[in-house]
Amino acid sequence: MPIVGPRPCFPLQAAGAALVLAALLLPAAQACGPFRVAFQHYPGLYEVGSDGRAHGLDVDLLEALAARSQCRLQGTAVSNVRLWQALETGDADIVTAALITPDRERLAEFVPLVQAQLHLLVSLELARRLAGPADFLADASLRLGVVRGARHAPATEPWIEALRQAGRVSESADKPSLLKAFKARRIEAVLVYPMELYEGSPQWPEDLALRAWWPDSLSVGAWALSRKTLPEAERRRLREALLSLLHDGTVQRLADRHLGPVQASRLIVKPLEAPAAGRPGSGAR
Repeated sequence: MPIVGPRPCFPLQAAGAALVLAALLLPAAQACGPFRVAFQHYPGLYEVGSDGRAHGLDVDLLEALAARSQCRLQGTAVSNVRLWQALETGDADIVTAALITPDRERLAEFVPLVQAQLHLLVSLELARRLAGPADFLADASLRLGVVRGARHAPATEPWIEALRQAGRVSESADKPSLLKAFKARRIEAVLVYPMELYEGSPQWPEDLALRAWWPDSLSVGAWALSRKTLPEAERRRLREALLSLLHDGTVQRLADRHLGPVQASRLIVKPLEAPAAGRPGSGAR
C-alpha cells in the first residue's frame, strides 16, 4: 500500500550539538517505529549546509528506507565518540555507515551496502618520496590525523598505534574537521576513502595524492540495526527494505548524486554477505 500524505523532507536546524531530522509521517495502520537513526558528520554522507539543511547519501537513503519499509524514522547527528554508546544504551536504534567488529556484533545486526578501498591522503611532494607505511613511520617529522574514537581497518591498526606511541597522531572531532586540519597543513596525512573528497567537482587537486598502501583494506559500509531495541521482526523488515534498495540500484543512484560519478564508480555497490567480524578491511568507522 503506498504511503499517503506529503513527500517526506529533511530540513535540519542546529540545536546545540544535536541536529534532528523531522519524523516521517505514515498512516497509523501501516506505521512501524518511530526508530531513531544516528548519523555522524561525514563528507558525502551527512553534511549540514549554511541554511541548516542536511544533505548526503545517508540522508537520502534514510528517506528511501522510510518509503520502502513504511516505517517512521527520526535521524539525529551524533558525535563519533557517542555513536556506539547511543546504540548500547538504547538511545539509538540504527547507526549508519558502520564498521563491523566483534564487540559491535553483539549489539547490532549489520546490513552491508557498499565497499571501498582505503587510501592515505598526502601531498604530492610527500607521495613522491614515500614508498610505503615504513617510510612514513621512519620520518619523525610526519604526523597522521584521525577522527577521535574512530575504528580503522585492522591492517592499518599496528601502523597507527606505532605512530600514536611516538606522539605523532592528531585527533579531530569528525572527518570534516580532520580534512580542514590537513588542508591547513597541521598534519601530513589522513586515512580516507576517495568518496570523502568529492566536493561537487570531478577535478582532482594537482598538489594531492592518494596512496593505496593496504591492498587488503577493502572496507564494507553497513547500516547497524540494534538487537536491544529492535525486535527480530522489525530488523527483518528494515533489512529486507535496505537490501531491496541495493538490488534495484537505488543505492548506486544516490551514490552517483552525492559523491559524483567519478568517485561513486570507485565504490563496489552490490549485494554483499556480511563479512566475518574482525576480518581485515571490514570497515572504517
